Amino acid sequence: MSNILNKLKSYWYSEGGPKEILSLAIPLALSTSSYTLQLFIDRLFLTWHSQDSIAAAVPAYLVLWTFLGPLYALVSFATTFVAQYHARGQFKQIGNSIIQALIFSLFGGIIFFLLIPFAENIFSYFGHSGNILKEETIYLQILILSCLPYLITSSVSSFFSGIGKGWIVLNINCLATIINIILGYGLILGGFNLPKLGIVGAGIAATTAYFITSIVAVYLLFKETSKEDIFKIKKRIFWNIDFNLISKYIKFGGPNALMLLIEIFSWTWFDLLLGTVSASALAATNIAMSINNISFMPALGFGNATQSLVGHKIGEKKINIAVKTTYNSLFLVSIYMFVIAILFAVLPNLFLIPYTWGENNNLDFLSHTKILLKFIAFYTLFDAMIVVFAGALRGAGDTKFIMMTTLLLALGTIIIPTYVACKYLNLGLYTVWACASLYVILLGVVLYLRFKSNLWQKFEIT
Repeated sequence: MSNILNKLKSYWYSEGGPKEILSLAIPLALSTSSYTLQLFIDRLFLTWHSQDSIAAAVPAYLVLWTFLGPLYALVSFATTFVAQYHARGQFKQIGNSIIQALIFSLFGGIIFFLLIPFAENIFSYFGHSGNILKEETIYLQILILSCLPYLITSSVSSFFSGIGKGWIVLNINCLATIINIILGYGLILGGFNLPKLGIVGAGIAATTAYFITSIVAVYLLFKETSKEDIFKIKKRIFWNIDFNLISKYIKFGGPNALMLLIEIFSWTWFDLLLGTVSASALAATNIAMSINNISFMPALGFGNATQSLVGHKIGEKKINIAVKTTYNSLFLVSIYMFVIAILFAVLPNLFLIPYTWGENNNLDFLSHTKILLKFIAFYTLFDAMIVVFAGALRGAGDTKFIMMTTLLLALGTIIIPTYVACKYLNLGLYTVWACASLYVILLGVVLYLRFKSNLWQKFEIT
């Protein structure tokens, strides 16, 4: 018995073992969980406010991320650069990596302002009208203002994730969540004697939270690097564009950005098409997707940790340890995802209770939400495969494969089938969700096969 315990202890503390993974994954998972909590409570407040508000919130959010997602993916790829440079002791290049990410953030965030006049046209194209169209439009227009501070915060978070200081990322995200919840309660529902603004208040709360946390994030970046200016950030901020490094961002981070664009566009397309089916189908889907974040976003923290750790191991030329790290990460996150899947399948009402606490009594759509949670339960473990294997492949620089796989599967299982189902066959809510479930399952399997093939080991990005 003692021999078995010694082996387990040795494995726990080994390089690439559970302890090393959890040391980085737990704060990053908690960070993404804090963001999940922020979205969940925002949408909970909006559900209490009105069915139109919750029906409008998710399409607006998804449209925002269709544009924001690619740039976020590009700047957050700094995690891979930082991890590999950190493993090799190339600290000056770490500073360069973050500078370029901040430059992308600055120019990208400013360009987003150009989208504001076209917000209404996007939703009206999909046939949305009336009060839902009005609320979608104003919510998107306000959220566009949050893009610049969000990207700056993401760039700084990539620095801390890449050097293994995930707890700082957690603190930044928790601050954003706390500010957003307090302001959201006040401005959405009229708490604390603030004006009751509904979905407008939700947009103001989120945007304010991101502006404050971006300032805090930059302060923490300078505080960390001022201890010993080996990263050369203070002397170079915004004045030294490294075109060689920018070309690497575009070469390796570009496919990562396009991959996220394709995926977010697919889910946005999916959600907007359901808006043409009925308001109840859209509201049920939006609640289900909000609850789904409970399982997916914490798992995404393990994916980010896997990306950073695999980047480190490759930087140290420890390919076998990178493989070990990935499979251990998958095992750990699958335990969590399995529990969530059981709860979604067996106790869906447990997750719907908070939505019945508000003043809005028009909640018939929740009966559809219970069935949609069973769809999510079915594909949850494949979500675990996606976040871990995609994280490992990104850490190695194998981003083009992820992009092409995402594109082909999205076209074949979501974009084309859901359009035909909604526009021509009138097959409705559950058929569309079956298509989305097939996408998740196939993507998880294909990414696993790619990782198993070892073809990702040939890439050199630093």
